[in-house]
Amino acid sequence: MARDGALGRLSAARPGLSSVYGCAAAPAREAVTRASLGASIQRVSDDPRFDSSRASETTGLSRHVKVFFEDPALWPILFIFVVHVALAGALVLLSALRAGNPLGRVALAILVMLSVDAIRRARRRRRATIWIVTLWALSALTAGVSSYLGLL
Repeated sequence: MARDGALGRLSAARPGLSSVYGCAAAPAREAVTRASLGASIQRVSDDPRFDSSRASETTGLSRHVKVFFEDPALWPILFIFVVHVALAGALVLLSALRAGNPLGRVALAILVMLSVDAIRRARRRRRATIWIVTLWALSALTAGVSSYLGLL
């Protein structure tokens, strides 16, 4: 009892202490937590804006990449990203195959294994396969053209 009385006097003198000990400030603390989390709180099924059929589509990497496909203003950024990935793949291909660099071969093996793993783990394997094969084809085309022209 004496301890509770001292705690009561202490929390009356310092209002922030009541939230530390879980006293009267629990609803206020919950409101602050909700406000600070804001957009990170998941929508539940009773929310009219929540479409449960699309819930599984926006998981993982797709929820971050989807924005670049939906907004036409971001298409140039997506194009530049694809070009850079193709150029990086071309550099690895040329390093491994034309120069015979052992580190280039290791990098090529790692990229091939990562590509296969990404296809195996993808929810939409067909879409992932199309994108990965397209990126490898662009890399091979870039490597071939740049080697023919003497650029790389």
